[in-house]
Amino acid sequence: MLKKLNPIRDSYVDRGRLKWGEQYTFEEIIKLDSIYSRTLKANNITNPMQKEAVKTLCKLQIEMDEAIRMKDAKAIKDFSNAWSTFAKQADLENMINETKTDDITTVAELYDYMEAVDAASTEIIKKLTYGDIKCKIADDNRKVLEKLGVVSKDENAYWLIDYWCNKDISGLIKMPLSRHWIMHIEACIRIMEKLLSAK
Repeated sequence: MLKKLNPIRDSYVDRGRLKWGEQYTFEEIIKLDSIYSRTLKANNITNPMQKEAVKTLCKLQIEMDEAIRMKDAKAIKDFSNAWSTFAKQADLENMINETKTDDITTVAELYDYMEAVDAASTEIIKKLTYGDIKCKIADDNRKVLEKLGVVSKDENAYWLIDYWCNKDISGLIKMPLSRHWIMHIEACIRIMEKLLSAK
């Protein structure tokens, strides 16, 4: 089943390389798309020349990141100066600093979100003891969950609170790695197959 996801990834990379260039990896394309879409959205950029300037700045950012990874001080300085100069010339310097939004609107942002969830979850799991994972969800925590309003009150969604709160911590940890995850993969495959059959 996981092999069926490869065409989605490959298609994303192919489209990304048409947009950004053949030299970029899957991870770099995700980052390029994320920076680009957030910058356009946060600053309401619609001017084609400014859009092209933002693309150039995104590419410079990837180069700068690689220089940082390689600990190449001269390249870091050169790319940093090039980035600053180009941002000023394109009248984008102030805009670039205001690109953070909380909405997920692209595949790149979804990957960023997934990585953040993974890092936060891993940190929490590392701190759990064996005794902790056998604990049931307390009524107080259930009430907090209900007050947060993160689950729709619609009957088609509200059952999730009962489902989650009837599990122990171990069950909640295992859930994303098993049935829940598989359910979403199957839905993605159905959507992909519909899209491919419509061509």
